[in-house]
Amino acid sequence: MQQSDGYRLRGLWEDLGLGPGMVVMCHSFLPSLGRFIPGPEIVVDTLLEQISPSGTLVVPTFSYSYFQGEVYDVEKTPSLMGVLSEMVRSHPSAVRSLDPNFSMAAIGPAAETLMHRDILHSFGPASIYDKLMQADFRVLLLGVDYTALALFMHLEKIHAVRYRHDKTFTGTTSYQGRTFPDTAVHFVRDRVLNPVSDRNRIGALIDHEPECRKRAFGYGEHRFLPASTVAGVVAEQLSKDPFILIKNPVG
Repeated sequence: MQQSDGYRLRGLWEDLGLGPGMVVMCHSFLPSLGRFIPGPEIVVDTLLEQISPSGTLVVPTFSYSYFQGEVYDVEKTPSLMGVLSEMVRSHPSAVRSLDPNFSMAAIGPAAETLMHRDILHSFGPASIYDKLMQADFRVLLLGVDYTALALFMHLEKIHAVRYRHDKTFTGTTSYQGRTFPDTAVHFVRDRVLNPVSDRNRIGALIDHEPECRKRAFGYGEHRFLPASTVAGVVAEQLSKDPFILIKNPVG
């Protein structure tokens, strides 16, 4: 890319259909967009400009802290989800959720409300994902395919797939100078049934939905679509094949 990086990125956002007031969750592999002048921060800056002051940008900042027996420091624990995720997490205007395993961070007017943790469950009814669904959020996949989309775990919980079950994790969280014990409930894969996730089959079906927009740019392919489209395809396909999201049918 040359000096017109910002212009070209804005063109990509427009081609994909990002617009003012949207709630956008971005999963990303930043190198897929190419090199940036003056730096990669221009990706976050142009995204925020594109959805305007009334829109909210959300990224996963998963740390899996309690899974690994580590303290979850809301302000300091780094995201394990890539460069763009970490840039948003460390942004001065970002709000990060208290989930010690599957945290998210958001920038925008809806950030405080969406990131507030109302229940201990990471997925399912009343979770942050549920609030995002109610906010009609969109999914932006930059250089990654559907294997990166954690929304599927929320939908598996909503549809109560039989190869996952709730498991409680306990640990310690640090937030605003206070340290306290906490609990998180994840809808884990059943170790006896041993399902292997496969999101490519259903991803191929989602790609054919008219609401799914794909564009080649830089070194990758990028997608933008409503989360409700993903949810609709998942509901339809699970009614036909309860194992559509895994490789190995289980008993």
